[in-house]
Amino acid sequence: MTATSSAAGQEVFEQFELNISNRVEKTICETLPQCMKEFDNILKNTILSRSINDIIKVSREENSEEGKIKSEISPYSANKSIDSLFKEAKPTMYSLSDAIKTLRVWILLHVPEATDGNNIQLELQEKILGELREAESQLADDHAEIAAYYLARGKIIRRSEKFPNIHDYARFIAETDERQFLSTKLSLTTLRNSCSSISNAINKNFETVVGSRRSNTDIRGIY
Repeated sequence: MTATSSAAGQEVFEQFELNISNRVEKTICETLPQCMKEFDNILKNTILSRSINDIIKVSREENSEEGKIKSEISPYSANKSIDSLFKEAKPTMYSLSDAIKTLRVWILLHVPEATDGNNIQLELQEKILGELREAESQLADDHAEIAAYYLARGKIIRRSEKFPNIHDYARFIAETDERQFLSTKLSLTTLRNSCSSISNAINKNFETVVGSRRSNTDIRGIY
């Protein structure tokens, strides 16, 4: 390897570090707090703010005097309340996903050398990386669950069109909607708490997380 190529490679790496440092400042100071606020607003200002019994009532209603259970809306159309929740939550979920990726790379760039013997820094970094992995896994599960919800519901709607007299299909749709309401409430609560926990861990232990591997673009000044 020539000196020129080595210098060029180092320049590329330093530029990468600079870009990550600039993004981390915005991620810590703006993105995480904003995601936490938006998840909290959804939990407080939508149907999810109601009690479990009230949420179930939205998804079910009694059918005249026979007391049969049916979906809140026509079984041949989407549940508008759930659609609205998904549309409101997805942009924040995408923002959090990007923030997690940025923070993970930033922490990995500050992993101390093996000869440093800085176990405290390594333990803290691993703890935060663990929280990032859990939040990322939750986001991946949520996206898969949304797709699975529509697929399962769509299959039953198709069957119910062929056999309209089988009331179990309408019941299944109502039960599926109920389960999705409750699952979404739990998921958004978990993601909101993850934003708070990750932000708190980094803010309180910033110096330890960064350690001695600081570049000229260190963002300590924001604290």
